[in-house]
Amino acid sequence: MNARFFYAAPIFTNSPKLMVLTDDSVLYSEHRDFEVINVERKTDVSFADFNISDFENDDYPILLEIKYEEAREMPLHGQPNWIDRYAAQKSINVNMALQA
Repeated sequence: MNARFFYAAPIFTNSPKLMVLTDDSVLYSEHRDFEVINVERKTDVSFADFNISDFENDDYPILLEIKYEEAREMPLHGQPNWIDRYAAQKSINVNMALQA
């Protein structure tokens, strides 16, 4: 499975946010919000025609596409980095991870 990785800096919130879009059209994220880990899973998200601005919001106004290596090494505020676990669970070919 192929994947694209995204990072949202904590500009108007306490915690950064990582997102993974897989070629099965699932956009997945885990992030801490007020000491609770929130899991977001959106389906039917276009892998090829992903529009970053559709997923920017007031809390995360800037979303950047990053490489797999950057995503797995990104420190997250008060939570373990979940990228390797999710990549293994989804059988993501990390050697072929895409970057726009």
